[in-house]
Amino acid sequence: MRVETLALFRNLIPSAPLRMAAYLGLWTVVAAASALHWWFYPQGIYPYTWWELFGVKAAVWFTWGAVTPVVLWLGARFRIESRMRWRRSAILLAAGVVITSVYLVIYTQWILWLTAQQPEAAQFDSMLAFVISRHSTYYFLAFWAVIGIEHIVAYYHRYLERERLTAQLQAQLAEAQLERLKNQLQPHFLFNALNTVSSMVLSDKKSEAYDTLADLAELLRISLDNNQSEFVTFAEELEFSKLYVNVMSRRFPDHLAVDWQIDPMVLDAAVPNMILQPLIENAIKHGVGVETVERCVTISAEKAGGRVRFAILNPVGGCPADAPRSGHGIGLTHTRQRLQHHYGNEYEFAVNAETQEFGVTILVPYKKLQNERAVGTSGEKTATRSNR
Repeated sequence: MRVETLALFRNLIPSAPLRMAAYLGLWTVVAAASALHWWFYPQGIYPYTWWELFGVKAAVWFTWGAVTPVVLWLGARFRIESRMRWRRSAILLAAGVVITSVYLVIYTQWILWLTAQQPEAAQFDSMLAFVISRHSTYYFLAFWAVIGIEHIVAYYHRYLERERLTAQLQAQLAEAQLERLKNQLQPHFLFNALNTVSSMVLSDKKSEAYDTLADLAELLRISLDNNQSEFVTFAEELEFSKLYVNVMSRRFPDHLAVDWQIDPMVLDAAVPNMILQPLIENAIKHGVGVETVERCVTISAEKAGGRVRFAILNPVGGCPADAPRSGHGIGLTHTRQRLQHHYGNEYEFAVNAETQEFGVTILVPYKKLQNERAVGTSGEKTATRSNR
């Protein structure tokens, strides 16, 4: 089990000899401060010389320094969190009483030994009673101070870890966006799309050519949008996906059909940005494949209780014989990783690889997105294109 405070100390001072010297130096300073504190108390409290007092304080604080790693381990092992917090608090409370009691007995023995007094039973009992009356609360609170330091360091480490994971996810998201943009900007993609437009113009299908160019421009504009956040509304995700499907459908008007089964109730749901487009791209690629017959890709979204279900289903008969069908491709793996980061254990990701069909189903909690961006409707864009 990792004790974050000890790990932090090792990271700050990698050298073991220096680490030991620093540890001893720390408790020496604490012992000197404690000795000065009691030296200036009224006479009679500690009727010893300065060096006797410093020797006692050095011995007891070095003993506490030896106990501290054990206390830190207890704090890490029984960390007080929402889960089982009362039980763990009781365990730490009992451990604090036991450790403080044993420590005060050792403290008493150190006093008797270092001041050259005979540790007789009566004298030991008298000194123990004095030590308990003066120091029991002090060292019990010291025990809980060490526990508090362990918790603070552990929670701070978790915060840094979350920040690191968030930064890593943002980097992965940016990399994924650039990778998708690179795929969309590949020469063959643009060449084929523009060649489709040229064929439409030569065939006197100028309206379809304009629409294809508009879809392609809008697709690239969204891809290059630097202000996209990690979450968007499903309406925005749907808009981007439909733009890609529109371009691909005009390239293969007789090969590809897409059945959109979208429940309007999920349009305001928050979803990870560009979570569906790679799956739709795979479905079109492996669903249409090399065959010339029309094949239908089904894309559905519906509200299921407090969650949203997305499903993408495509036939696999059009795939090349060596195409992977296990559901463990790079796109699916990255999708799982992003869902795990955003939702923890609150999502479901299922792959159904049958003989004739391949399906991916995603269930995520239904949440609305704050500060939604306005998304133009298909009717508005169609009207705009028709007026060109």
